[in-house]
Amino acid sequence: VLLSEPRTRDGGISVTKDGLHLYIDFLYLMCPMLVKLGKITGERKYIDEAVKQIEVVCHHLWDNDCHLTRHAWSETPNMYLQSTFWSRGNGWLVCCIVELMDMIPDHPKAARLREICAKTLTAMKSYQDDNGYLRVILDDPQARFETSGTIMFAYGAARAVQQGIVAEEFSDAAWRAFLIVAGSVEADGGVPGVQIPPGGPGVPFGITHYGQGFFLQAAHALRDRWNGK
Repeated sequence: VLLSEPRTRDGGISVTKDGLHLYIDFLYLMCPMLVKLGKITGERKYIDEAVKQIEVVCHHLWDNDCHLTRHAWSETPNMYLQSTFWSRGNGWLVCCIVELMDMIPDHPKAARLREICAKTLTAMKSYQDDNGYLRVILDDPQARFETSGTIMFAYGAARAVQQGIVAEEFSDAAWRAFLIVAGSVEADGGVPGVQIPPGGPGVPFGITHYGQGFFLQAAHALRDRWNGK
């Protein structure tokens, strides 16, 4: 069903019914699943489709100068539906790539994916506040600190260090991001400070499943730091 959905002229799978739109979020929801399907079925076409979707979406949304991704693009009219450098959107991208590199590290286009991941993490790190947080809009010094983008950066950076995509110094940045979020966890386990769906200006902050999930993934990725290694 997914592969039969409407596509942009260059093959990007549209995620909405009201036009041909590409959203950065959808990469994480789609590409690891396609790779796993390819591994299970033995059909390479699903793996190549996952890589193609990253290429197409990054062609439209990833800024070659800033090395950050915008949120959403429309083919007709040709415009950004949301053009800010949203921290969670960049988190979706790097988390997608590190998970793919666990599964298909030898894919012919893996080097390009690693390059995008490294450059995005480097750009995100440049906007990390001294307290460890990232802001909901990365390059807006007036924007609020936001938990999901911060903890996704922690997870993505920790895994990228382990995979040799970025230097060891990123482990320290990931640890600072994790610690500031860990310090906010509520007594019942809730991870607050997450901009709730659908994101964008004026959306309230609260607790979400992906805030919880990426906190646990980051804790696991950084477990050696807890053990003093």
